[in-house]
Amino acid sequence: MPQWPRLPHPELAYDAGGAPASQHFNDIYFNPADGIAESEYVFLTGIGAPECWRNRQTFTIGETGFGTGLNFLLAWAMWKRTAPAGSVLNYIAVEGYPLDRDQLRTALQPFTDLSPLTNGLLDAYPVRHGGFHRLNFEDGRVTLTLLFGDVELMLNRLTGRIDTWFLDGFAPSRNPAMWSDAVLARIAGLSAPDAAFATFTAAGHVRRGLQAAGFSVSKTPGFGRKKERLVGRLDRQPIEPDPHWSTPPPSLATGSRIAVIGSGIAGSSAAYSLRTRGFDVTVFDDSGTPGGGMTGNPAVILSPKPPAEGSLAGRLNAVAFIDSIRRYEALHARTGDIWVGPRGVDALSTSPPAADRRARALAALGWPKSIACMVDDPALSPFPIARFAQSGCIDPVAACRALNPDVRAATVARIDETDAGWRLIDGDGRTVWSGDAVIVAAGAYSTRLAELAQTPLYTNRGQVSLIHPDSLPGVPENGFSFDGYLSPAVTVNGRTLRVLGSSFAGWRDLADRDWRTTSETDHDVCLNALHQAIARPRPMSVQPADLWAGLRAAPPDRAPLVGAVCNETEFLERYADLRNGKDPAANPPYREGLYILAGLGARGYQLGPLLGDVIADLIAGTPPALEKDVLEAINPARFLARGLKRGDSSFENDAAAE
Repeated sequence: MPQWPRLPHPELAYDAGGAPASQHFNDIYFNPADGIAESEYVFLTGIGAPECWRNRQTFTIGETGFGTGLNFLLAWAMWKRTAPAGSVLNYIAVEGYPLDRDQLRTALQPFTDLSPLTNGLLDAYPVRHGGFHRLNFEDGRVTLTLLFGDVELMLNRLTGRIDTWFLDGFAPSRNPAMWSDAVLARIAGLSAPDAAFATFTAAGHVRRGLQAAGFSVSKTPGFGRKKERLVGRLDRQPIEPDPHWSTPPPSLATGSRIAVIGSGIAGSSAAYSLRTRGFDVTVFDDSGTPGGGMTGNPAVILSPKPPAEGSLAGRLNAVAFIDSIRRYEALHARTGDIWVGPRGVDALSTSPPAADRRARALAALGWPKSIACMVDDPALSPFPIARFAQSGCIDPVAACRALNPDVRAATVARIDETDAGWRLIDGDGRTVWSGDAVIVAAGAYSTRLAELAQTPLYTNRGQVSLIHPDSLPGVPENGFSFDGYLSPAVTVNGRTLRVLGSSFAGWRDLADRDWRTTSETDHDVCLNALHQAIARPRPMSVQPADLWAGLRAAPPDRAPLVGAVCNETEFLERYADLRNGKDPAANPPYREGLYILAGLGARGYQLGPLLGDVIADLIAGTPPALEKDVLEAINPARFLARGLKRGDSSFENDAAAE
């Protein structure tokens, strides 16, 4: 099992001229005399900005060496001034020695003209955690994907096409790994046709490496006392990767009409991300309201369960948790109603071994105490507690409404493919929509609508109780999780209540709508779990003020289903040789324009915002916000591929590790 990627510290110092410098590489981050002028000349002028993006609806810049983020801020600033209305800038940057937020703030302090953008970057900047981190600015018109880790490893995990490159990873003589032939070849492999590059260096081995990778290279005057620098373009057709069962689908043109079935967190997140990329999106739900069936549950809790190993499941859940906190904070700043109750979540264990496993998991992650730490709180639990200070409880309907306020009321019974695209058909056989693509985000009903008969999705019924706070004497007021969760006090229709949940029972027959019927027995199950977790006697009677039940669904490996939908019969025929260990090198038989975003299970509000970006990336054809191997592990066709390979169950093992 792979371990969590460990990020080395940048060993930041300041030289005699006040410029930030890396003691590890013995090199400065930018020119102390005029960092802005140098960066604009070397990189922005070097790639031909702003002319290179004036007629582009989407433009992607890749950078090796994010450093202080100065190049990104300058590209963002120029984009704001010059880019076409409604266009999108995607900026992807690798950094093996990330600065923390305070170091970034100090390093960028001299550039007061960039302060508004700098403050936006600092507000969104992630914790130092290995892997991909997606940040959104300008209401999604500018995205920054930070790849924290070894440059070769991170680039090998990246998919998609880059339009232009900033090669800026300290001097080649001091940081040779950033300029290796393997890295330069991978840069070429990720490049779009005629992709440009610019770099401050003119080192001979870099020039030869770029030429060997397929770039035409020119020496041009450098900045200040630096005599020369290199610029160039990809001088051959991009290298197409060998077809594979998980090869992404063809992209859709900006402006395409897309229907999203389901107004829960998955569908709302997808709709939001697609609209920021210029797509025409309509969301359908039989409830006709944002949040769909969550209207009876006023609070859901964000409480991660990362395994100790750097598994696929662990990597996804860890980065999604960090991502969700950041996104809900941004939404709350805009609307003021996303977080409910005080911030902070305590995750309880029911035995010393369970507490020890959780402690080892957090130690392996290496998160700072401001994100998560182990504490002793005898008033809450006899065992050590995992405290997530920045987490909390979310109002699910408010979150969905902030992402997607407009929902059309319709019960979609069938999705029909036509020569012109797709149609949604209701229970009376009427066409309620027609357009170019459909995303099925209908929770437990998703695989049925998408006709994925051989893709398992197990459904469980969960019930929550709304309880008067004074009926739980001695129970701490903060929100905490155990085998269920208890929210802090929230206001519901003028009443102050706490949400206690959730029961968990399989529900196989989706045609049976009795899952909506609430049960006093399930209320007792949740109450008993609460008092077992906090080791207190249960009061004689705790009557709920209200009860609510819903369905949640997840595949057996507990990973979501995210991506384009294949014709299952054709898939099994096309990849039959996988059972013999042979890769047929064929493109998947996609049902072009049909996608699924489902199976988020009990962590929908943790996973949904990030996965909404991922599905939008796949549709738009931009580099996705997740690593290649994680994308493969959430691909809807993975069960077909595993079946052909006769029992590959790597993700099932990952789930068991949780």
